Amino acid sequence: MRLIERFASSPEPVRADVYADGGLTALFPRLERAALNQLSDGDATLSRCGIWANTVRDHIGEALRRLDSGDTAEAQRLLIQAQNALAAFAEVQGRLDGGRSQ
Repeated sequence: MRLIERFASSPEPVRADVYADGGLTALFPRLERAALNQLSDGDATLSRCGIWANTVRDHIGEALRRLDSGDTAEAQRLLIQAQNALAAFAEVQGRLDGGRSQ
């Protein structure tokens, strides 16, 4: 797909703003809302996942800015939060895919 190629081939971060939300707050609450919506077969699952993904994106973007300014401790904290959120998402999907929700 050309859309994905545009992101994959860029040497610089590409910002997608299809969902207005993002920011540096509510990273895990947004993931939880998306998971709960998925569990209940809610209509908003994909949009909630998109908003959550923008929040992960913004954590990584802020971490890059912090690295540029020399604030490595805060950059590391933000990157760990983003990594943990992605790991939690994968864990949730694995449990739901295997029919084991928790």
